[in-house]
Amino acid sequence: MSTPFLDREGMLIVALAALVLMLMVAGAFVLWESPQDSLSGVTPATPLDTAASGGDVRPPRVVSDTGLEFRYPGEDGKTVLELLKGEHEVVLDSELLLFGSIVLAIDSFVVTADQYWIYYRDSTQGDRSPEVCTTYSGETIRWVLRRRK
Repeated sequence: MSTPFLDREGMLIVALAALVLMLMVAGAFVLWESPQDSLSGVTPATPLDTAASGGDVRPPRVVSDTGLEFRYPGEDGKTVLELLKGEHEVVLDSELLLFGSIVLAIDSFVVTADQYWIYYRDSTQGDRSPEVCTTYSGETIRWVLRRRK
C-alpha cells in the first residue's frame, strides 16, 4: 500500500498557510495609501494660478498641447529632482514605488486620478527615477503633466 504525498495533517497545514497568505495580501490592499490620500491637505489647482498678492491671475509658464509643462536647463552633476526642487515646490510620494519617488505636485499643480507628471531630457522621456537621473549643461529638462489613456 502506498503512502499519500500529504497526509490529512499536512493538507491542513498547507491550507492554513494559504489562508494566512491571502489574509496578508488582503490586509496590504486595505492599508495601502493611494497617491490621492497623501494629498488630502492639498487642493487640486486649475492651470491658472492666483497670485497671493492682489488676486491677479497669471498663466502657467508653458502650456503644451498635452497639458501643463515646466522647462529648465540641465546642470552638470545635478539630478532632475534637485533642479526641479530648486525652482519649484514639489510634493513627492516615495512610498508608492520601490525604485524611487513619484512627483504628485509641482507648485500648485496637483495630479488628479487620471494625470501624472513625467520628465523629459531634451526629447527623450525619462526612464529612471528623477532622484538618480543626472543632468548635464546644454540639455533641457521638461516636466509635462499628462493624462492617462
